[in-house]
Amino acid sequence: MRTTLLYLAIPLAMTVSLCGCGNSGGDSAPSRGEVQPVSAKSEPAPAAQPAEAPAEDGAAPSDDMTTADPQEALSRLFAAAEEHYFSGRTNEAIRVLVDALDDESLASERRQVFGMLVRTELGAGLVADARARMLDAYANDAELAEGAYGAVYDHYCAMGDLPAAIAWTEEVLAIKNLPQAIRNSMREWNFMSVIASNDDARIVSLALDLIAQAPTGDAVAILRRGADALLERGKFDVASRILDQAGRSVTSDAATRDFLAMLRLRLYVVQGRWDAFSAAFPATAASLSDTDLLHVMRRTLPAAAKARRHAVIDAICEGVMTNPAPRKMSYEYAARQWVASALEQDADKVPERIAALVGRGRQMGEVGSIFIRHAYDDVDDMKFVEEMRPLAERLAPLAGDEDSRGAIRTILLDYSFLLEDYDAALKLLEAGFPGYDKNWHDMATAKVKAHKALDENRPLDAIREFRAFMAAIQASEEDETSDPATGAIHTREMILGRNALRIGEIYASIPDAAQAKAAYDEARAYYQKALETVRDAETAEQIRKEMARVPAK
Repeated sequence: MRTTLLYLAIPLAMTVSLCGCGNSGGDSAPSRGEVQPVSAKSEPAPAAQPAEAPAEDGAAPSDDMTTADPQEALSRLFAAAEEHYFSGRTNEAIRVLVDALDDESLASERRQVFGMLVRTELGAGLVADARARMLDAYANDAELAEGAYGAVYDHYCAMGDLPAAIAWTEEVLAIKNLPQAIRNSMREWNFMSVIASNDDARIVSLALDLIAQAPTGDAVAILRRGADALLERGKFDVASRILDQAGRSVTSDAATRDFLAMLRLRLYVVQGRWDAFSAAFPATAASLSDTDLLHVMRRTLPAAAKARRHAVIDAICEGVMTNPAPRKMSYEYAARQWVASALEQDADKVPERIAALVGRGRQMGEVGSIFIRHAYDDVDDMKFVEEMRPLAERLAPLAGDEDSRGAIRTILLDYSFLLEDYDAALKLLEAGFPGYDKNWHDMATAKVKAHKALDENRPLDAIREFRAFMAAIQASEEDETSDPATGAIHTREMILGRNALRIGEIYASIPDAAQAKAAYDEARAYYQKALETVRDAETAEQIRKEMARVPAK
């Protein structure tokens, strides 16, 4: 689908969220290439069987897993366990997996076997057995436990049982000499589950414990994710209590201080305390890393835009961009928000701000993407187009990649056309646009030449070029296009009808009544066909408006 104004021929007139955790089985523990357990299948798990009955259609699957290839043996083991499980022989499935844990030929695959065993027990409702097995592994063989790292916690989350999820993480955390990676995960899952349980006093207590433990382990990262969850849930009073109580003691840990300062900024925003936010931001920003500064800006500036606090946004962004040692990611985000803020205030300010970014002579690739984003903000205003055009000319060879450079040249073509600088438009077309085929170039060239002929009072030449344009449209593989300024869809028949109407108007001005009538009839037929195929109400209304310009038969 093409998106240039020229082409349009515009007339120039889950449970995870419940417990507040991420993917406990993969994000927190290193991946060991686990095979999906039987209990994760979509079929309902059968109840545990007190005794085994022989299969109705023959003997039970063979338990002989002897093979030279451990992976092949593992696949055969899992297939046998699944056959038992889904045939209702749950105890036999578990026995096969338990025996496999002691099979020396599968020593390198023990974690995967263990993971399937625990999840099979959970799927069969044998939660106590799975819990005991996991607790023993956490205490005595943490490497083996990786096979079912968060299986019990995920089970409680899936059941919607927050109290059980909290109790489970606390039971694991009570194990002595628990590896730090497991302890960090359990602390986070515990904290997130308590947040989801709405136990405010306990949330505050756990947060203060984490603050006291920082910088050891992963406490600050857990606090940050917990703060995100609190604010997303609208628990601003709880976040304020954490901040107030944490502020009563001084910490020497820079990461903790930064976390508290960032939380304070975010609370100012949700409380609507914009003056306090503006006053506190510069000092906080000065101490933050590029990543942290970007984090806090992304979580505060959109709220300021929604509240139409454009002066606040402008001051924050200008401060970040004029820093003697600006941070790359934060600078780029500030630049985008600064220009977007101008658009919300007055579109006339957009060219001025993009020009200021160009004038600073840095981050031209990012400036190019900002320019592309705002290129069609107000193209009905020729003053806007006039001011944006020299920026396009400067940025076209400097944008970060070939696609961006091509996009800016296409925008420059549209600007030249809108400003009726047809010679400049033809010069661009003669140089060519990579990525556009010959038919597109023929179409665009014909359109520009048609308008140039009209501008020079050569009506018959204009008609000839409009016909060439229509032929290129009919030969195009594109069935429709979109207006980059409005997003409106224009079908092939709409464009053909619009140009036939233009031809009729030119003939009527010569005057040549017979030729004008033929062109009007042609336009009417194209518009009627367009109405028959279009499904979008807004597009249909646009077609009717244009069709109303066609004189009656």
